[in-house]
Amino acid sequence: MHDVEAPKYNREQILKNLEESKLARESSNFDQYLAKEKLQLGLNKSPLVSRELPRVKGTANPSPSQSTTREIIDQKLKEYGVSWDEFNRLRNTRITEMSQYEYDMMIDIRKSIPNPTEQTVLQKIIPVKDADNYFGSKGWGVGGFISKRGDVVDIKTIEDAVNGLRLDYENSPFVETMIDANGNRVAVRDQNGNLKLKTDAFVRIEFRTHDTDYIDIPIGNRDGTKLEADPASGNGFIKSDEYLIPEYKIVKPDTKFPSVKLTDGSKMYLNVGGEEVLVGVVKNGKMYYVEE
Repeated sequence: MHDVEAPKYNREQILKNLEESKLARESSNFDQYLAKEKLQLGLNKSPLVSRELPRVKGTANPSPSQSTTREIIDQKLKEYGVSWDEFNRLRNTRITEMSQYEYDMMIDIRKSIPNPTEQTVLQKIIPVKDADNYFGSKGWGVGGFISKRGDVVDIKTIEDAVNGLRLDYENSPFVETMIDANGNRVAVRDQNGNLKLKTDAFVRIEFRTHDTDYIDIPIGNRDGTKLEADPASGNGFIKSDEYLIPEYKIVKPDTKFPSVKLTDGSKMYLNVGGEEVLVGVVKNGKMYYVEE
């Protein structure tokens, strides 16, 4: 973990931004959370112009003794005699467009990266409107697509998340999407190249789980079977020009909505405009709202 100076957070502005977020207004418990926060601000005798909160950065960076994702891939590329440029081209290519050799090589490279263990810190990003569902005795587990925290520490804003995690899927709650001239689903951008976002807020769940047997690599077949809709690549890597992120998916046989349970100490953060506030912590197997 790297020591980084904690920035000044304008908590009042964060609350104002969240309150104005369409997604936040749809979530009743987050309304209660906001009311509690604003009450606390009012009770505080001294004006709370800014408050120091620790920035979540590098919490799961590999130690110097561990092989990083990039080092593992670099070694495999040397074995195959393939350049990073070629690897990145294939990483951003749907497997249905690969030759058999390219497919076999990419899958071999992807499987050389160690799977998560019970000690691995993982991450899931969800829309604000879904956050309430994770709290209390009937709270959801984490499902869908996830990443190792150590691979995504540079993703700090909604723009980073859309570009790095490809949140521009069909009916995305984060950004407007479209089908481009090549038939690929992509995020809509304005004339200046800026994303047409639906919100500037998201929720990030940072967690560990004992249910690692249910964590799989989303690999499809070249004939298109077992292949998720675009922008999924089917090769186990997220299709992103800016970030190198191995992808994982929660799978559980005979379960309609596969999910894994969060271990104690797992946390939920609210991110508004790139600034984060801790809003939930798992204790005794349940997610609780953080009290002031």
